[in-house]
Order: sequence, then structure tokens, then C-alpha cells
Amino acid sequence: MFLSIKIKHNNNFIVFHSNMDRSTKVFILISFFFLSVISNFNLVHAEELFECTFDQAVMKSQDKWIVQFLIPQCGAVKGLKPEWDKASANMCGKVKFGEVNCQNSPELCGKYKVPYYPYILQFGTDKTKEPIQYQGDRSASALEEAALKIA
Repeated sequence: MFLSIKIKHNNNFIVFHSNMDRSTKVFILISFFFLSVISNFNLVHAEELFECTFDQAVMKSQDKWIVQFLIPQCGAVKGLKPEWDKASANMCGKVKFGEVNCQNSPELCGKYKVPYYPYILQFGTDKTKEPIQYQGDRSASALEEAALKIA
């Protein structure tokens, strides 16, 4: 008797046949589990910036940056996170996204006079110009549109 079992997950099928040996079945199950876990990770493309890395990464580069100054526990920051992560992933290679945790870098947040969280500044390629405060919608598409307009 030949037995075949199909398991569907994320439009992928895992097929077990009764004539497979136990080690093959275990390997397939472990692989399936690993792939299902990995597929649920959202890879974040925003770079964490600190007082000691900010100047080199942002101010001394020719890259365009959009930087969020934040405190992770803030409800508004948590609300923005999914849209921020989506926008930073979509802008990968075009505009750099960065995050400054004001609890870890209070002097940097003081330098930019951060009045609330999340506070978003746009840094163009000409770093002699003052950064521009982002005041638009908090959706991924609006963040992406603003990021592309940075001069």
C-alpha cells in the first residue's frame, strides 16, 4: 500500500510518501518548519544610528537619509513601525532610512532639538543645508514619496 500526504503552507506543498525513511521525513519536517519561520520575518532595512556613528554614516556621506528620532516604548512610534519598516524596505538602495533611539543617544536628540516622538528629519546630499522636518502622512507610500523628493 502506498500512502501520500500533502501539507499546504503559503502556497507550497510538502509531500510525504509512506516509502520514505524516517530520517528523510524528519529532515523535511525540520526544513518545512525552518522555512515557514523565516518566511514570517520582516527584514528591516533601517539602520540604527548612535552618537558615535551618526556623523560618519549620515553627515559625511553623499547618501540621502530619512531619520526617525524615537523612544521605542512610545505608542506613536510603535504605530509607525510597520509603515516605517515597509517604506525602508521599499527604498533600499535609493534612500537610506535610519533610527536614533533618544534613550541611547540623548545628546544627538538634543542637537536636533527633538520635541516629540517619532520626530523625522530628511537629510539631503548637501549636508551643509539644515535637515528638513518630515510632516507628512505616516503611511509607507507617503514616506517613500517624501524620501524620493529629498534633494
